[in-house]
Amino acid sequence: MLRRRFVVLGIVATLAACGGGGGSSSPSGNGPANTSPSGLAPASFTITIPKASGSALKRSPKTVPAGTESIKFTLLKSDNPAITTPSVSPVYPLLATSPGCTSGSGGITCTIQLQAPVGTNIYLAEVFATPDGSGTHIGSGAVRLTVVANATNSASLTLAGPIAAAYTATDEAPIPNFFGDGPTLVLSPLAGVMYNTTTIPTSARVFVVALDAAGNQIITPDTFDRPVTLTLNYVQTGYFTDSAHRSPLGGGNPNDPTTYALLSTTYAFPAGGITTASTSAGNPSILINSPADQTVISPISTSTGAIVSITSSIASTPQPLTLTYAILNGSCPSGDIGSPPFNCNQPSPTPSPTPSPSPTPSPSPTPSPTPSPTPLMWPTSQQSDQFASYYPTGTFQFNNVPPNSIPVVDFNSLPQNVSNGNSINLVLSGGATLTTGGTVTLDASSCLSTDGNGNTITNVILFPTSPITTTSTPITVTVVNNATSAIGCVVNASDGSTTAPLQVYIGNYGVTVNRVKRK
Repeated sequence: MLRRRFVVLGIVATLAACGGGGGSSSPSGNGPANTSPSGLAPASFTITIPKASGSALKRSPKTVPAGTESIKFTLLKSDNPAITTPSVSPVYPLLATSPGCTSGSGGITCTIQLQAPVGTNIYLAEVFATPDGSGTHIGSGAVRLTVVANATNSASLTLAGPIAAAYTATDEAPIPNFFGDGPTLVLSPLAGVMYNTTTIPTSARVFVVALDAAGNQIITPDTFDRPVTLTLNYVQTGYFTDSAHRSPLGGGNPNDPTTYALLSTTYAFPAGGITTASTSAGNPSILINSPADQTVISPISTSTGAIVSITSSIASTPQPLTLTYAILNGSCPSGDIGSPPFNCNQPSPTPSPTPSPSPTPSPSPTPSPTPSPTPLMWPTSQQSDQFASYYPTGTFQFNNVPPNSIPVVDFNSLPQNVSNGNSINLVLSGGATLTTGGTVTLDASSCLSTDGNGNTITNVILFPTSPITTTSTPITVTVVNNATSAIGCVVNASDGSTTAPLQVYIGNYGVTVNRVKRK
């Protein structure tokens, strides 16, 4: 079997904990002692409450009242599989006399210590106007904390300040080994879709984590000093495959990601009467004005499937990290049959009727000599389709091709559909029966394989269906890539006298997503 390296689509939301502030894992802070139940480790958040000023008691955008007196954390997502979410922490008081808090010229600084899951976590941080969390809800926002066992794990929060950077994260867990592509973020427009034993979600929450110039994560009571733009991007369409079905991802407008998924937000602090925003045809972007805005991505019910991504920017400056989702199809592309998302099967084309032959005159009494069989042969000139190539005998060599090379068909891209990229037409010529009449048989049995459940996988499909009645020359044979992974096999064409072998190679395929790490 031919093996080729490929990059799989995966989750890109793991973020390193930011520096800044006085975070510490010592047990003297505001929170539980330094003991670590299974799957947890000591971690801390540091937050500063500014001193009161003449306008501090009046809430306005991008400022926080000095009356902030408590904070609460709700664990929304963790990539630690042993952790159940959501999980709500106790309310931590933020007074000068509270454990872990000190008073200085800039205000009160508190270090909140808690037991956090080992791994990357997304919390909702909420601040209140009373020490026990029963007063006015002042502000909230998504914050992240990456926790490593036996290490100091800390992150700093700020209650105001201009945005210097923003990151995106999601609450969806990746589906392991999805179509053999490793961990993949998958969404389906159909409820209850199962892959193996995992239910594929119909939507996912998108979090915007904003940071100031010092790397502190911003929790504002109202709006950011400038919005964060989230943009839905088209990555590609094509065919996802599993061991028994083809799930078409073609169709729609490949230049418009809004035909596959919807990105929408509900504003926590509406301005000018605008309470919601969403992407629409030709408009793939929305603005996020507050860390408390509720943002969701969901597939379009009529989508024929695609791979889309979400990128963020501030004042047209791209921000690190991209979320990428595989959107399953809610409807079959035109011409496909079955029920989405997993068994939209491309139907076999209806063969063109064979014209009736003209009557052949009777031969003269003098017998004609029996001609020597002319060998069947595949083309001698190079041909190619969009993502498939044909290499005549002796012009191309894979490492495991025998010394006596035979013609090669090479598929080296993600299959598209029969008319665009996963097939190639070859003209079969020569042969004793192509002029005298008879049949040609196409044999692709060496290209069959089985999955782990013993199901037969048809990796190569040949048109027209064998045997082929030969009444004229030449014969156009369509070789279709239907494989789910890399294979190498031989297709034979035979007219009973001669046999023409054709080597078929199909490479693994995947989607490359650039992972940009924060510097």
